[in-house]
Amino acid sequence: MEGILAATGVVYLAGAVNAPLRLARADHLQPRLGEAVLAMPPTTDNDVFALADRVHSAFARTCGKACAFRLALAAASDDSAMPQVLYDYLRLGFSVKDQLYGLIADERCIALNSLAHYSANECEHVRQFLRFSHLADGSWMAQFEPQADVIPLEAQHFVRRMRSERFFIVDPVHQVAAFHLPDEPKAQIVRLDDQMTELLLDKGKDLAKDEEGVRELWKHLYAALTLPGRDASQRGYDLRVSWMPKRFWKNLTELQS
Repeated sequence: MEGILAATGVVYLAGAVNAPLRLARADHLQPRLGEAVLAMPPTTDNDVFALADRVHSAFARTCGKACAFRLALAAASDDSAMPQVLYDYLRLGFSVKDQLYGLIADERCIALNSLAHYSANECEHVRQFLRFSHLADGSWMAQFEPQADVIPLEAQHFVRRMRSERFFIVDPVHQVAAFHLPDEPKAQIVRLDDQMTELLLDKGKDLAKDEEGVRELWKHLYAALTLPGRDASQRGYDLRVSWMPKRFWKNLTELQS
């Protein structure tokens, strides 16, 4: 989101608001004939981040915190059209100001709300289906693979529930991790490279002595509560698939073999 906010700020500072501009992620960029490409500097640059923060603060102040939160949800989407959708929404917001929240029929709002709704569902999946494992060093680790970059949005949910614990959550798909130290008020969000991702996933294999026993108890409890006959050919299987999507099963303790 910071890159999109900074790019929007550059457009306004350059006086190019009415120019035919498109925003796209570098890995989805396909220039049209006659188009020139301008790459934004990385948001690790302090000046770029400061500009993004300035644009975000102005947007939240002008259009309201609810619209700013929708913006953050939509920015977590993996959809290739996301940068352009956010850019159009930002421009609309700075144009109509506090009327933005009520423009539910505007196509730019519809596009952004669709992305935000999907990301919100992925946030709910994180809260429901993330499972922690107890590691040998006394910390807790969870691996989760959502279809949106929502771990940064949901890390505080687990901080509130596990305030006194040392834990980390790894999303290997989006290469992001959330780290929390005991009694710290917030988790730290870190973007990972391939090597660090592998190191964290390998650390998750170093389990505490009691972890396997706890997993067996959890599986036994789940089996005792589950209605019998829930294989793919029997009644009730489709219900479980609907409420517990199969893409999460490999990381669900109760459904592992």
